[in-house]
Amino acid sequence: ESSVEGESAYYEINQLPFPTFWGGEAYSVITPEGDLYLIDGGFQGEDYERISSYIEEHGGKVKGWILTHPHIDHIGAFLDFMKENSHKVEKVYYSPFTKEFFEEEEDPDIYAVLNNPNAILFYEFLECMENTKEQVEYIPMLTGDILSIGDLQLECFASFTPDRHDVNANSLVFTISYEDFVLLLTGDMTELTLEDMKEEIPEDACCWDA
Repeated sequence: ESSVEGESAYYEINQLPFPTFWGGEAYSVITPEGDLYLIDGGFQGEDYERISSYIEEHGGKVKGWILTHPHIDHIGAFLDFMKENSHKVEKVYYSPFTKEFFEEEEDPDIYAVLNNPNAILFYEFLECMENTKEQVEYIPMLTGDILSIGDLQLECFASFTPDRHDVNANSLVFTISYEDFVLLLTGDMTELTLEDMKEEIPEDACCWDA
């Protein structure tokens, strides 16, 4: 848990303590005005119940929900939540994977689309987007994008690229910064992500010092 002091109040940045065996990932950012932003959300099932309770305890609305990549321990609880509660979510930011990526991911002889759990989950996300797009704004987060949350800035240093044939390697990677405070969130980035980032990002960029 971190607190960042703004002009008159604090921003809270929390890693949510979900005790799932595999360790589903979820973070929250709460502004001085009480707006709630979430990053990932953990697994389906128990983590869904935990994230739902957390949202209700913090105003019952999600101003923005950032999804780093479509793995079940990162977007599972989000997908469960959206089935009944999409009216409580204003915006969703995501790494813009494509259907073509999952058709070609890794070894197609092993990961046939119909039997690929990653592809199935991604298609569930696409269905969720289609079913809720009238009330929820879906925004692809691209390398170089900057999202402002009050006085905080989220700067994206890595997003989806079809040349990296691995789901984790296409995680969103971004910093949350305020003056001299910088927090780097990496999703499940890999060495391949890091190699590409070093080629694209100047050495004096803030993420190398985070």
